[in-house]
Amino acid sequence: TTVARAEARSSLNAIRQLPDRQRRAFVMNRFEGKSYPEIAKILNVSVSSIEKYIMSALAALRAAADEDDKISNIVPLAGRRGR
Repeated sequence: TTVARAEARSSLNAIRQLPDRQRRAFVMNRFEGKSYPEIAKILNVSVSSIEKYIMSALAALRAAADEDDKISNIVPLAGRRGR
């Protein structure tokens, strides 16, 4: 649907706006299925750094989603019933 495409586009834009290491760690973990130790080795940082990158990325993406929800509540989109 158009709403699903808009939400996917918004999510991709939010991911693109993450700082480089956060974005790379997030993509490797969530889309490529790599573990934190694997990502740490690839990025040449500690596992605790990867944990921080992922946590920060998730917080930023949550904030972006919350902002999108605020905007969609101001200008309701067709098909967003029950959200």
